[in-house]
Amino acid sequence: MLVDDHALFREGMRYVLQQLPEAAEVLEAGNFPDALKLAAQHPELELALMDLHMPGSEGAISIKFFISVIRIFRWWWCPERRGAT
Repeated sequence: MLVDDHALFREGMRYVLQQLPEAAEVLEAGNFPDALKLAAQHPELELALMDLHMPGSEGAISIKFFISVIRIFRWWWCPERRGAT
């Protein structure tokens, strides 16, 4: 699952993931509440790539909540680079 409020980032990551030899279905959400709903609909979910700073998220607290509710053990978060050009 890709969770990021920037569609271009999700598109790029989806492309990279689909190039892997054993590419799996890639789910996408643009905000934290939608990610929770989508993950609840897919109990087979094994991996979440999640932006830490996006609409509906309270940073690390939200990530911990996601893990506790969804029971996913592999996740990755990408802190937004504030002020980057």
